[in-house]
Amino acid sequence: MAEDFEHTRMTLGEHLAELRTRLFKGVIGVFVAFGLAFSQYEAITDIVMGPFHESVARMNVYFAEHFAERVEAGELEALEFFTTDDPATWELRPEYKAADRPTALGPTENFTFILRICLYFALFIGGPFLLWQLWQFLAAGLYPAERKAALRYFPFSVVLFIVGVLFGYFLMVPYAMYFMGIALPTDVLQLQYRLSDYFSLLTALSLALAVVFQLPVMMTFATRLGLLEPAQLAKSRPYLIVGAFVLSAILTPPDPVTQCMMAIPIMLLFEVGLLSSKICAKPRMVASGAEE
Repeated sequence: MAEDFEHTRMTLGEHLAELRTRLFKGVIGVFVAFGLAFSQYEAITDIVMGPFHESVARMNVYFAEHFAERVEAGELEALEFFTTDDPATWELRPEYKAADRPTALGPTENFTFILRICLYFALFIGGPFLLWQLWQFLAAGLYPAERKAALRYFPFSVVLFIVGVLFGYFLMVPYAMYFMGIALPTDVLQLQYRLSDYFSLLTALSLALAVVFQLPVMMTFATRLGLLEPAQLAKSRPYLIVGAFVLSAILTPPDPVTQCMMAIPIMLLFEVGLLSSKICAKPRMVASGAEE
């Protein structure tokens, strides 16, 4: 196997110089993506605020129906909560609606928000180029079979990462905000959201799901390397179910619906990973039996 590395032999200084060059190229790519994002930050802001507006719209529909039922039951006066007393034209008063615009507390919070969304966009767009540069450096120290295996799994990992982010963006975040927002009606408290708190929730849930969606790839890769066996993974299913709900309780807000929305995909991804592990383990087991 030593001959596989003949063309990659370098001194320590040459390795450090190669790493510095790769990192420099990758960071430049991220900076270029950041500049592009900053020039289009208004459009990116509209995308980032999509789940917020969706959840607030659902909340206001729920509150309108909630107060309408109480008015029809004779518990409340219509004009106290609605702009008219005609049920056909009822519209909830602004003070009883969830605020459809987040608040920025402090003179720098809005600009900090812009910088944060541009940075995340830059990492999302320029990150693959940075990872590719690092891969070019690391691949020189791997055997050809190891390089092929890593390149085989990398596209699936990227796809699952994106699916996890989209799952958080379109489903997890809007429903998490909705179920937490309707816990108490707006005659008890006024719902206002801070900009930084919303963005922290969005990024935390989306990135957590992006990592969780890597489970099938990690299971398959570990099985391919012989670190795990499908039988071992199958026996760990009860522990996985408990662990999925524990992890969901840690990563998501204290809302049972949101926790289930994360725990159930973890269990489904485990089953996908188990099936894939069984498929990948067969060639290795056959080859091992032939050698014996």
